[in-house]
Amino acid sequence: MDIKKIGAGLILLIAIAVLSNIHLFKIMGSKDAFSAIEFVGPIAVIFLGPLTGVLAVLLGKGFSLGVLSFGIFDIGRILAMPLAALYFAYYKKYKWISLLPALGIILFALGPNGAISYWYYALYWLIPAIIAYADTNNLFLRSLGATFTAHAVGSVAFLYAFAPNPALWGALIPVVAVERLIFALGISASYVVIAYVLKALFPDKNISIFGNYKMPLLG
Repeated sequence: MDIKKIGAGLILLIAIAVLSNIHLFKIMGSKDAFSAIEFVGPIAVIFLGPLTGVLAVLLGKGFSLGVLSFGIFDIGRILAMPLAALYFAYYKKYKWISLLPALGIILFALGPNGAISYWYYALYWLIPAIIAYADTNNLFLRSLGATFTAHAVGSVAFLYAFAPNPALWGALIPVVAVERLIFALGISASYVVIAYVLKALFPDKNISIFGNYKMPLLG
C-alpha cells in the first residue's frame, strides 16, 4: 500500500471522526441530536472497504455518543451507521441486506406501549428493499435507501429503549420524510465530492462519480 493511499484513507477517517461531533438537529422525543456523520458515514465502506469502513463508522459514532454509552438506544445508533454503509456499498450485490430494515417492521409491531397502532410509520423501512430490487443505480435513491436503513435500526432501538407515547410515531411521519430527504441529499453530495477527489488521486481505480463503485480505495 503506497503513501498516497494511506494518506487518503487517513483523511477519510479523520473526516468521519470530526463530523461525528458536529451536531445538526435534535432527535424528536430525545435529548440527543443527529450529527454530520449522517452525511459521510454511509459511504465509508465503499471507499475504505468493508473492514476499515465499518470500523471507522463504529468508532466515529461511538465516540460521538461517549465511551460510556451502552443503553439500547445508544447501541442501536452505533450499529445503524455500519448497516447503512454496508447497504450503500452492496445494496445490489447482496440484496438481502435491503431486507434487514423490513424486519424492523415486525419488531416495531411487537414493540411496547401500543406502537402497533401507528404501524404505517414503519412502512418507511420498505424503501431500502424497493430501491435495491428496482432497475436503477441512481445515486440519490441509493443514498435514500442507506439513510432509511439507519432509520429503521435507530427507530426500533428508540422504541424498545423508551417506549414513548405511541402518538409520537404519528407526529414523526412528516418529520422523518424531510429529515431523510436531507440526509440522502447530504450523502449523495458527500459521495460526489469524495469520488471526484479520489478519482483525481487514483486514476487507476474504477471510481464512478454517479454509478456503481467497484474497487475500494484500501481494498
